[in-house]
Amino acid sequence: MRAADLLLSISQDTSRFLTDLVRVDPNKIILQRYSINIDKFRIQNKFKLITYMPRKLAAHSLRVVSALTPLLPPDWKILSIDNLSEDGVAEILSQSSIFMAFSEFEGLPVPPVEASLCGNYVIGYHGEGGREYWQAPNFTEVNQGDIQGFVKAVLNKVQLLEKIQITPTSCYWASIGCVIIFHPHKKSNFLVNW
Repeated sequence: MRAADLLLSISQDTSRFLTDLVRVDPNKIILQRYSINIDKFRIQNKFKLITYMPRKLAAHSLRVVSALTPLLPPDWKILSIDNLSEDGVAEILSQSSIFMAFSEFEGLPVPPVEASLCGNYVIGYHGEGGREYWQAPNFTEVNQGDIQGFVKAVLNKVQLLEKIQITPTSCYWASIGCVIIFHPHKKSNFLVNW
């Protein structure tokens, strides 16, 4: 890697790994984020629905869901997002109000961003790379492995959402930070000109 003329990095976390541990010259690193189709991942009608992806730290998600389910108000549901197309994921995220993130050591986890763009309040693990966008009010960090803290954080958000009427407008502010960072027009022009 050090001999390369150029390295693309997905996040500041990945860039720090390359410079601090691998000792790559920082001038060779280009931060190139992904973009997300905001016409597909957008806010629609919201429901009392909590979503998550069970393929991410399955043992953690199973424990959280098992502990959380009996504590939720009866009109709240939990739905796993698994084996769906991108369109299917976007449809479910656009309807849910809370997304539980079980990211583990990822350069820049995509599902939490997609969930936020769809107006979800995202609660959970940032996977290290997500630190750069993991900010309140739309993101609530839980220390990895803190099952009790995870359940409490979700229940706190449910209580808050119970006090207001869940509408696309009430969930709009959960998405605005990620729209700014991951909008398709935000892509670096570097690759076009290189």
